[in-house]
Order: sequence, then C-alpha cells, then structure tokens
Amino acid sequence: MSKNKEESLHELMAGMKPRGKEPRNAGVLDSWIDHAEADFGIAASGRVRWLIASTVITAMLQQVVDDDNACRFSLKGGTLLQHVFGLASRATKDIDGIVRGDLDEFLELMDEQFVSRNWGPFEFARSEIEQIRVPGKSICPRRFVVTVSLRNKTWRKIKVEVSPDEGMAGSAQEPFAAPSLEGFGIPTPEKLVGMAMCYQAAQKIHAATDPHDPDKGYRNNRPRDLVDLVLIKQLSDSTGHPSKSDIKRAVIDTFEARAKEAVKADREPRVWPTKVVVYPHWANDYLAAAQAVDLRMSAEEAAEVVNAWLLELDGA
Repeated sequence: MSKNKEESLHELMAGMKPRGKEPRNAGVLDSWIDHAEADFGIAASGRVRWLIASTVITAMLQQVVDDDNACRFSLKGGTLLQHVFGLASRATKDIDGIVRGDLDEFLELMDEQFVSRNWGPFEFARSEIEQIRVPGKSICPRRFVVTVSLRNKTWRKIKVEVSPDEGMAGSAQEPFAAPSLEGFGIPTPEKLVGMAMCYQAAQKIHAATDPHDPDKGYRNNRPRDLVDLVLIKQLSDSTGHPSKSDIKRAVIDTFEARAKEAVKADREPRVWPTKVVVYPHWANDYLAAAQAVDLRMSAEEAAEVVNAWLLELDGA
C-alpha cells in the first residue's frame, strides 16, 4: 500500500489481519507498528503509534459517564481532526477534550478508571494536574501527562488537556468509529465521541480571530487554526456537514458564552461577525501547518477564503 491522503488511516488499519493475540511487550508492539507503517507508505511517521495511544487514552477517558450513561469527555482539537481527515490532517502530539459537568469531579472519576481498569495489555497512570491560566476564564483548563505502559514498561507518554464546558459545546456530541486496533492485538473501542464539528469550527473561528495587542495582554498565535478552518470549510462544502446554519448557531453560542466570561473578568468581549487578520509573526507557523496538509495557499489567501466563508455563515 502507498500513502494516499484521500485514504483514511482508519481504512488502512481496518484492512489488517487481526493478530489474535496481545503483544507480549512494548518491543513486539513497536515492531508490529513499524511493519504496518512501512506497508502504509508512512514509515517512521509516528502516525500509527499516535493513533493507537490516543485512541486507547480517549476510550479510557470516555469510560466516565453521567447518569444517562453518556460519556462526559468529548474529543476535540487536532486529535479529532486526525480522525476526521486522516492522513490529510496535520499531525498533533496532544489530546484535547471538553468535559460536561464539574471538571474536578470528572478528574476524580478518571483517576478511578486509571487505577481499576486496563485496556487490553495497557495500563495507565497520570502526572500531576496543572492548571492552564487563560485570561478571562473563570474555570481554567487542566493539563496532565498520561503514561501508557505495557507489561509494566512505559510505551508512550501523551499530554492531555481538558477544558470546562461552555455554552452547549459539551452536550453537542458526535460519535464516530474508532480505528481498528485488532491488527495489533489490542481491543477496538466500540466507538469514540467527539465534540460536534460545528462547535469545532466555532471554537477555531473564535481563536483565529482573536485580537493581537501584546501591550494590552492580547496575543494571537493561532495560524494553525486558519489552516484547520480551510479544511473544515472544504468538508462542509463537500459533504454538507457541518451545515452553515449549524456552524452559525455554534458560533453565536460560543461567542456569547465567552463574552459573558470576558465581562466578568473585566475584559473586552468579542463580538460576531468577525474576520481573520494575518499577523507578521504567523509566517513560520502558518507555513509549517499548511505544508503538513499540502495546502497550497499563502496565509493571506487562506484568510481571504475563510473571511468570505465567515460572511456566508453570518448570512446563513
């Protein structure tokens, strides 16, 4: 098989013959992964290792459920986009998610899962939890590192960020098929759950259009979100999902929720409609992100495309 950016890594992994046995140690698993990546035409890319690790960690986090048996953790950010866009997405190294309900309670329940349950041959542990200071946020996100071990030997360490709910984003969930892990002797989750793509778009629109005025404490270092917005626009245009009307509703909800927090923090609230401004300091990060997904647009061209789209969304 050769690398095909139109072909999902999920599809490539689903075509593997099930191992029928667990890897006996981390070295064996790494050997199986190396062979698979070579067969897929993405040798030494780290994509398969990352996808396996992020899938099992997400599955463990989603064992924390509410009274209706609905998971409280929804995947978002770059990891979710890798599941949606496959090899056409830019690679990421972290797991981002949003949590419904009390964030501290979720973390306590998460710890119970890590202590009491394994996922196939994998065991889990986490580092100390740190708070991420975000200007204007009344409840700040948390960050920690999850260590995935196999037979008591560390296999991967993945940084995880969990954010508190805002507006209706945490309740707007979309299940999707997990990649098949059977070719590596690992149980495949029944499903994974992501934050609805309309809210993924909304949060990236808010981030990419943030003001940049360091003297006043405003910094916009989000050129990668501009690249992601072009991909989400292309997805919406080609499939109709998420629809423009759904994105607009999510955008309004996101802007209103964040504006309320900004007012409480005595900061200037953001308003919709808005537009992307390309800043000189974006140049290197934008170029790297665009090259990673083979997006042949300058930052200015991408901003022109996205800003025209934002006008369409406002009229939806």
